[in-house]
Amino acid sequence: MKNLFVIAQYTRKPKNKNMTHKKGYFDDENNLSYDEKVQIATKVKPSDLSMCQVILDMKNKKVVKNSFQSGKTYDELIKYYTDNYEDYFTQTLKKLIPNVEAEPVPAVQAEA
Repeated sequence: MKNLFVIAQYTRKPKNKNMTHKKGYFDDENNLSYDEKVQIATKVKPSDLSMCQVILDMKNKKVVKNSFQSGKTYDELIKYYTDNYEDYFTQTLKKLIPNVEAEPVPAVQAEA
């Protein structure tokens, strides 16, 4: 199987831009929302290691980096991404691995 990585980058932004001048506004997680950018790649670039918060190695089923949802296991993280980005995973894996089935994670794990 090819090396495949799930790479996720998170950008923090205020929920209410008009309140950012208030001292401590960014210290309260309830005042923030996150933009999530997820991709599947065949290699990890040096910029991915420095800029992205989550990197999962799908071939070896391990967490390469996780500075966003610390304490989460590979299985918990991969389930989150495959559940929330099911169509993207299915389409992308079909392009990268032509004989992948409809269920992306089991098909990737089963392929030799």
